[in-house]
Amino acid sequence: MNPLMRSCFIMLLSAAMLLCGSSLSFANGDVDFSYRYWLSSIDAQSGPAVVGSASVDMVDAKDALGIQDENIGDFQLDWHIDHTHKVQLNYFSSEVSGTAVPNMRINGWDLTAGTFHTEVSIKNFQAAYVRYFDNELTPDKRYGLILGLRNVRVNADSTQLDGSLRFTKDFNLNFPTVGFTVETGLTGKLQGFAGLSGAYAGSRGYFYDGEAGLRTYLDKKHDVSLTAGYRLLKVKAEKSNGDKLDAKLSGPFFAASYRF
Repeated sequence: MNPLMRSCFIMLLSAAMLLCGSSLSFANGDVDFSYRYWLSSIDAQSGPAVVGSASVDMVDAKDALGIQDENIGDFQLDWHIDHTHKVQLNYFSSEVSGTAVPNMRINGWDLTAGTFHTEVSIKNFQAAYVRYFDNELTPDKRYGLILGLRNVRVNADSTQLDGSLRFTKDFNLNFPTVGFTVETGLTGKLQGFAGLSGAYAGSRGYFYDGEAGLRTYLDKKHDVSLTAGYRLLKVKAEKSNGDKLDAKLSGPFFAASYRF
């Protein structure tokens, strides 16, 4: 974790401790460990790129570079401090690649630039504090406020097979995020959930991450659960040097969780 994210993470945990107050006496609260298998589809563009004397504003990862979809393994840790306070850590890392002859249009003309092999690395880390607000009139439902910190890293390397051209793009993005979560069916065997968090940075871009699904527990103590849902993660950013990224990961997921 880079120094900025480490400092922000410490600040986040400190804020959570202050907000929790006396409830931190439940320091031995339940911890859920989850593994999520995400059947993700990638839709991404990045630029600019210069080929010869021509400049391309944005290059499409699939259409121009042949990038193929890859499923993602997602790890999550939830520390339930008490009934209304939770700290959540989430991480995934994915590698996608493709080989293709980029066909791009510049000012109405087709440009073919030989065969390129491209490799893209995507890493995502989030630390979040969740504050739930119970509704006494509807005990099977609760709402929550999400305050978090997100680090997204995208590294792309595209090389022409004869070695004459090479393009690289590196993005290391940090977002303070805010959002909400809703959980229903808490008193039944089948629970529903939905959540959305994100950040807006003006001309520098924006970020959001949303999901919804169903969860069921396999035992009376609620130690083991299975989940199915859909997730969408969107990042749009522009660096000070002019490099731009517009990427989206989306698709259904399946998860298993164990509480200890």
